[in-house]
Amino acid sequence: ALAGAFAGSVVLSGAGAGRVAILAVAPLGPQRSPRSGLAGSAYLAFEPVTEKLRNISARGLVGTGDDVLIGGFIVGGSALDNNTVVARALGPSLSQAGVANPLSDPMLELHNASGALIATNENWQDTQSAKITASGLAPSDPLESAIYAVLPAGSYTAVVRGAGGTTGLAL
Repeated sequence: ALAGAFAGSVVLSGAGAGRVAILAVAPLGPQRSPRSGLAGSAYLAFEPVTEKLRNISARGLVGTGDDVLIGGFIVGGSALDNNTVVARALGPSLSQAGVANPLSDPMLELHNASGALIATNENWQDTQSAKITASGLAPSDPLESAIYAVLPAGSYTAVVRGAGGTTGLAL
């Protein structure tokens, strides 16, 4: 059996009784390879998947000073240049999911690999409201933060702070 990641999918394969089966689990669900189940197959076929990662999240306590929530992500490959990304900092809406002590007013910063600030946002409706809403990823609370960005391949960091020194859990 073989398991691995390829072009946004988790790829699983297995062999037995002269057959090879390949299953690519993409963000929208499993897709069988047209080569799966071929008797006597001595190779594996991987088809490119056009789907991209849909969601990465981390929940943590946002404190004051240097005690912030930091998440990193990588946009990679030349075929993936200039991807649209929506980064969000959620706090108040977490209480609806039963999270105690949510951050009441998150602020979001987006930095590139060298640490340079690309964009900031405190209340998502203040800037880029139309683009964020059109993406389908608008936060449900006006005090939450979101940044819509078109990013080239590279490493990025999202930093969540509490406005006015507030603390609490954020996503």
